This record gives sequence, structure tokens and C-alpha cells, in this order.
Amino acid sequence: MPFYVGFPIVGDLELTSDYRDIAITSGPGKVLQNIQTRALIFKGSWRYDRNLGVPYFQEILLTGTPQELVRRRFHELVAETPGVTAVEFVRLRFDTESATMYVDFSCTAENETVSGTLDFVVNG
Repeated sequence: MPFYVGFPIVGDLELTSDYRDIAITSGPGKVLQNIQTRALIFKGSWRYDRNLGVPYFQEILLTGTPQELVRRRFHELVAETPGVTAVEFVRLRFDTESATMYVDFSCTAENETVSGTLDFVVNG
């Protein structure tokens, strides 16, 4: 069963406001990028730390997994991201026709609100 995680690509670098220079992403944009990157790591896939990552195969993609457990795992992912000081919400949405799960979230980082959506498509 192929599994796809998709969201807009936000890189480590960004253009300055005058579009003449390159700057390193910082602040809330960096936190958003970190959340998105952390969502790409499958638990057990990194050989140096098998506990790192989202338990997709261990919990989330199993038949009959309660939605509250899935929501809680993504809440943990957002809350444990460096720079996040509070999580306002994490909500799950499902589109059965396209086999897509959306995870909407909002948190506070560096005294600013960081919001985003992660989308997960399962084709099988």
C-alpha cells in the first residue's frame, strides 16, 4: 500500500524582501518547517534513533485505530517540536473518495501563531 505525505515545500532558505539576497528561515516559518519535516519521519526508520518519528505503521495506519489516538499522536508531534510553546488545536479531517487524511493544527511559537495542514494520501 503506497503512502504519500504532501504539503507545500518550505525550505531552509528564503529570499529577502527585496529579492536580492538569500536568508536562513527563522521564527514561525522555521517552526512550521520543522513540524512538516518531523511528519515525514516514520518511527523506526532512522537507524540512530529508532524511537524518533511518527508511528505510522505501528499505530496510525492499522485498521481500527481510534481517531483520538491518531489526533493525540499528531498533537504530540506539534507539541514536541522545538520552539512550540502551546498547541491551540489539532483536528483530523478525512476525504474517503481521495483516501486523504488532513491534519489541521495551530500552535504558538515565538509569541506568534503558526498554523498549517498536513495531508496524507494512501493509495492501495
